[in-house]
Amino acid sequence: MKGKRETNKGLSRRDFIRKTASGVGVAAITGIGAANAKAKETSIKWDHEADVVVVGYGGAGVVAAITAHDAGAKVLVIEKSPSLASLGITDGKIPAQQISGGGGNTHISMGQFCSPTNAEDAANYLYAGCGGLDEGGSLTPMEVCRAWAEEAVKNKAWADEMGIPSTSMGNRSEFDHFPGYSAMYVYSTKGFGQVWFKVLDDHVQKRGIKILFDTPGKELIQEPGAKTVIGIRAQNNGKDLYIKAVKGVILSTGGIEFNEKLKNQFFKCYPMKFYGWGYNTGDGVIMAQKAGADIWNMSNLCGGCCTWSPDDPVNVGHSANPRRSNYIWVDKFGSRFMNERDQRDNPHKGWMLFSEFDLSRATYPYIPHYLVFDETARLAGPLDSFGRTDPPQMGRLVLPAALGGYEPWSEDNSVEIEKGWIRKGKTIEALAAAIGAPMDAAALKKTVETYNGYCATKIDSEFGRDKSSLAPIETPPFYAVPLYPGLVSTTGGPAINGKHQVIDPDGNLIPRLYAAGTCGSVVTRVYSVTGGNIGGCMASGRISGRNAAAEKGWS
Repeated sequence: MKGKRETNKGLSRRDFIRKTASGVGVAAITGIGAANAKAKETSIKWDHEADVVVVGYGGAGVVAAITAHDAGAKVLVIEKSPSLASLGITDGKIPAQQISGGGGNTHISMGQFCSPTNAEDAANYLYAGCGGLDEGGSLTPMEVCRAWAEEAVKNKAWADEMGIPSTSMGNRSEFDHFPGYSAMYVYSTKGFGQVWFKVLDDHVQKRGIKILFDTPGKELIQEPGAKTVIGIRAQNNGKDLYIKAVKGVILSTGGIEFNEKLKNQFFKCYPMKFYGWGYNTGDGVIMAQKAGADIWNMSNLCGGCCTWSPDDPVNVGHSANPRRSNYIWVDKFGSRFMNERDQRDNPHKGWMLFSEFDLSRATYPYIPHYLVFDETARLAGPLDSFGRTDPPQMGRLVLPAALGGYEPWSEDNSVEIEKGWIRKGKTIEALAAAIGAPMDAAALKKTVETYNGYCATKIDSEFGRDKSSLAPIETPPFYAVPLYPGLVSTTGGPAINGKHQVIDPDGNLIPRLYAAGTCGSVVTRVYSVTGGNIGGCMASGRISGRNAAAEKGWS
């Protein structure tokens, strides 16, 4: 606002910041960072200024930027990844993909988004998925579930308004016994996530919203002696940039998929590997923590399992789905442990089977476990077939190498065998040796022999695998790839209220700070909502953008 806002010492915020340099003081904040120390010690020379600063240009960020702009706010977006133009790329790997850059996981996703038919049912469904049916209650308060639902029901209409082409997939959520399930409708974007993002990126360009690429956020700047967020310290080419946020900052930096420390700290399953946007390193979580935020939902994710090799220079997980049924899963010691076609093997909740702990061995027996297959399955096609269309339409195959893209998995898996990503042995015993300890050669040989016996009788007496999928592992050589939990995305981050305002551990606001998307997602306990990530980006982007734009600006 244009007038001076009085502090309890009779100073405007401008005077408050300026006069601290000359002794009008405030006790140092415990754990104060460099940016806040700068705010305390001297008047900040702002490099940029906007009403609303959006940190992260993915699914939630692009929606928040459009919403805040259309509500009358001047918006500035900062994005960690480089722009395509700065890389000398005009159209990416796909001619239709004329985007400026960014996009996060949304850009390379399947483009599915939820849009429930009524808010009451949707709130009850989400609440149940977050633990509301358990004695301990939901980890996400009903107030937040209801706010999400009231906005999410508008997703389809908003997509139509923006020009996102989509078709209904019908009633498609994860748990049909939850209350409110009948309302959980899902839509698929024609052209997948890259078209979803391109349409909205075009809106951003038409509105003239400024985006600073290659500019990661580093630290939130707070009013000296208070929690109120007044800006952010970012970096570009190693130089600090101080960006003033007159009304608020929205953290939409995605998850922690590529931050090993945070994954190891918060997830029971570890190592955990992902195939998504490589710039998702938990920056928003770290900045929010430094500012005094509570964090929540850090033990949940949307994921199943993927194969990964430490020798992969891109450090990314790959899907591992044989084209023929001549395969089994075994634990790290060589024993089969489940029906490989079980519904737990899915891209949203399959990661949970990895959390089982073997007390006798004091280890997680399924981290990693191994996909074991024979030459018949190897020759049937590439293990990693995600996004494999001509041209590619989703996954990292749509990205240029400079943004983490890679070449498709070889048709017969031979390149990956040469790289050592796929272990090989002329016999089962030799394969066990190639895998290495603690794989037990005798146990693995017995497991394969037992499974082949089930294939002969067409009865899996141990795990009940359907007879139509019982194909023997008998044609040498034999192969194995390790499988790790992970795959899609994490969901945790700063705790929020129904307005997507970030709160501290006591439930109090950190004024002018918001979070959107998977950075503090409301989905927890289980990933219960098909299309919940992008649907959540749409709902939370609009909620945070609208509320941040409505803040009274500080002078």
